[in-house]
Amino acid sequence: VLGIAAVRKDYGQSKYVLPMTIIGGCISLLHYLMQKTALFPEGGGTTCGIIPCNVQYINWFGFVTIPFLALTAFTLITILQIWLVFAASKRS
Repeated sequence: VLGIAAVRKDYGQSKYVLPMTIIGGCISLLHYLMQKTALFPEGGGTTCGIIPCNVQYINWFGFVTIPFLALTAFTLITILQIWLVFAASKRS
């Protein structure tokens, strides 16, 4: 979505990118909490389908998992989009 907005020079992409990044960040946070905390029952990860959600395929430094990496990316994109909204409002 951001690639298409860049090609089209659409500076209003925050209207449709921010909701997606916030929702994606919430899903990543939920997935990370499912892996790392006892907030969810032990069998909670098996409701995700064939591959359980609470399996940690990578675990770097004891806390960096795939949902953590996704949460980091969603957070950075959200911060940059909010910065872009404020920068655009100051220009106008």
